[in-house]
Amino acid sequence: MLRDVSVRDTSIELFGQKLTSPILLAPIGVLELAHHQADVGVAKAAASLNIPYIFHQASRSMEEVSSVMGTSPRWFQLYWSKSTNS
Repeated sequence: MLRDVSVRDTSIELFGQKLTSPILLAPIGVLELAHHQADVGVAKAAASLNIPYIFHQASRSMEEVSSVMGTSPRWFQLYWSKSTNS
């Protein structure tokens, strides 16, 4: 109540990148069950809002998804697998 909020700035700096908001799109598996565009549709939306998209093992290839993103920020979530052959 005692702070001027007439001009708001939701931007943050994360890992040396300036982002317009503190929102990132987390990976969701098997998006093709929810929509025919799957990860490509989510990547398009993320790119239009300049929100980082986090890649993972998905319904579509990283190359296909990346092709609709231009220079928008993106990350990759790596899942470490445990070897059971030891």
